[in-house]
Amino acid sequence: MSCWSSFVEEFWEKKSTLLASERAFLLPTIEPSELFRATVACGCDFCRGAQQKVRLYVDGAEIDIVGGAHQELLPQYGDLSFDGYNRRMVLQGFQDYALIIADWHQFDRALWERILVSLEGLAECVGISGSRMDTQVFLGTYKVTPFGVHADPTGAFHFPVIGTKTMRFWQNSFVVNTPELARTHRYERFFQESSTVQAQPGEVIYWPSDLWHVGESDGAFSVTWGFGYWLGNCLRRLAVSKSLREFEKIESQAANIAPNSIINAGRTLGPVDDLLQDLLGNISSESFRQSVARSWLEHYSAYGFLRVPPLLDVVPLDECSVLRKKPVFRILAAQTGPDAICVASAGHSCMLPPSKIVFAMIERLNQGTPVPLKELYQSCGKQGTITQVIAFCLRSGAVDLERIHP
Repeated sequence: MSCWSSFVEEFWEKKSTLLASERAFLLPTIEPSELFRATVACGCDFCRGAQQKVRLYVDGAEIDIVGGAHQELLPQYGDLSFDGYNRRMVLQGFQDYALIIADWHQFDRALWERILVSLEGLAECVGISGSRMDTQVFLGTYKVTPFGVHADPTGAFHFPVIGTKTMRFWQNSFVVNTPELARTHRYERFFQESSTVQAQPGEVIYWPSDLWHVGESDGAFSVTWGFGYWLGNCLRRLAVSKSLREFEKIESQAANIAPNSIINAGRTLGPVDDLLQDLLGNISSESFRQSVARSWLEHYSAYGFLRVPPLLDVVPLDECSVLRKKPVFRILAAQTGPDAICVASAGHSCMLPPSKIVFAMIERLNQGTPVPLKELYQSCGKQGTITQVIAFCLRSGAVDLERIHP
């Protein structure tokens, strides 16, 4: 039995545990300096107005970072390290603060790919999350999670990189019968019904989605990163929201109903039938199917991560080069309509005209063996569509181009 199989059988969605020693080797190791750079980049993007999830709490109260012009309270490259950031915060009088930043992996492709390599084994056992995957970083001198005891529909892995991480857990059945525990910061009288797991750098805490939890510390500065495997069906919600957005674009043709009109039993409900016909036409359209299919392919090509690193710059193609797909990625392709093929890799996608040659080329790349570009052109034909696929796969980061030295 593989290590991941053993973990899944004993712990996955069953109980919390500490992963240490050889069991911790299943998961990625990220140094504080690497995590610091990605955290700063994510915070900078947030300050530029991007839709990043960044929350700062001081003495338990959330600070409005952008609206309150408090961008300087986020980590900056000039701090040089997490410890440097903490010194600056303490010097400014912040003795109890918590900073939480989500999806920092978008800003360091190498770290994201390192996480994917570790997750590949888990995905083989439990499948790719149909909802989403995300990353987080928690840092500060807070003694308890600012939003108190809570639960998330996610299987979580947390990795302390500075200081000690302690998580306290309660069974969902207990919280259901003790509603005053939810979101509270004062839970001392419920200690007896809880359990704790504590981790040092190099160790990992895992807990399943049905556990209520809260992070604790003695107030010493700490930094922990984590990733979550969310349960649920994100693609179902995505399809509904896409349908709603498209439906709202349809101009209503229904006339206003006269005030004195009376709808008798058995009379045709014309306005209602028109509305339902518009809705049915919207979700039955080829463009709607293509949009949902494209999202589905992107989702599974990125192991469920909805936010991924941006496309890379265009790489000049040289026939004296070899294409090599990175082992962790799969290049997905499907004909999404009579006139279109969607190709997805590493969370990105492109649309191409139908071509059997495209599928043949992608199948060869997915075999994982190096493919000389010249040989690929000879077998598939040097045409614009083939060049487009190669360029896209390179820009997505799923494929490397290595020059052959004569």
